[in-house]
Amino acid sequence: MKPNTRAAAQLPGDLARPRRGTRGASIRALTLLALFSFAAALWLGGLSSPPAFATDSALVPAGEGADPRNGDLLFDLIEVQVWPEHDTPELLVLSDFILPPGEDLPVSFDLPLPKGAQVTALGEVNDEGEYLAATSPPSVDRSGDEGDVVRLSLKAFPRLRLEYYYDPGLDLEGTRRFSFEYELPGNAITVDLAIQRPSRSRDFTLDPPLSSTMDAEGFTYEAQRFSGVKGGDRFQVALEYVKDDAEPSVDPTTVAAASPQEEHDALVNNFLIVVGVVGVASLGMIGYGIRQKRRRPAALACAHCRAFCSGDDAFCTACGQPLE
Repeated sequence: MKPNTRAAAQLPGDLARPRRGTRGASIRALTLLALFSFAAALWLGGLSSPPAFATDSALVPAGEGADPRNGDLLFDLIEVQVWPEHDTPELLVLSDFILPPGEDLPVSFDLPLPKGAQVTALGEVNDEGEYLAATSPPSVDRSGDEGDVVRLSLKAFPRLRLEYYYDPGLDLEGTRRFSFEYELPGNAITVDLAIQRPSRSRDFTLDPPLSSTMDAEGFTYEAQRFSGVKGGDRFQVALEYVKDDAEPSVDPTTVAAASPQEEHDALVNNFLIVVGVVGVASLGMIGYGIRQKRRRPAALACAHCRAFCSGDDAFCTACGQPLE
């Protein structure tokens, strides 16, 4: 595994707090209210819901006769967030997978990853909205020429969170041009996609375009909601923007820690702001963009193999053992 200089994985002493807040029961209630309001606005305005696939959709259906990677696996919701140059000069991808209510556990599935992608956070979210980090790294098959495959499992709770980084071929001078692709691991009732604009970027364009919204901390997102998605369907979006520096949006060395209650309050505030955007812009996309505030320590050496790792890595990038 390549040397890791990122500062984004969960710390052994901070594993109970994920990168961004999770929705509790009150958040789900607000979510339902927002969706009903959105549906009412469409009805009153004489509009109809957009189809799951448009000619310029960011979601490309699987080919005819394609064999689903994970059979008839069904998710209630899949959330995908894409953060270019957020706290490293790479692409950070955050995914939440939520099973339908009453689904029998455990459930395991394979998820394709870009070649060389590094998983930096993985854990289940319990019924109280607490993030429970995995105690060991996931199994990643890196034998393929086109990409890697990670094996994921929901063992005790129906919600799983995954974060990984990879380099899509970023040129850190001037104009950035690259593509984001993401194959969905199973059928899903709803899939949400949100792409964050990097700080200090301009002339930000997506092909195909998505709808714009803003979070409580000033980040702009291009977002869209999809319904009735099939396993093997994939996101395919071309990104282009201009940025005059190579610094990330967030300086990981100066981000202070936040309490779980502060994170919850920030999520609620951000949610309400985006709900307002939903009402004005008719965007069926909610609750994105909360960044966890936590202090990131210095680098350290793995106690098992003595390899040099970033202090924010949950697992050693050389031997895969948990960092202590």
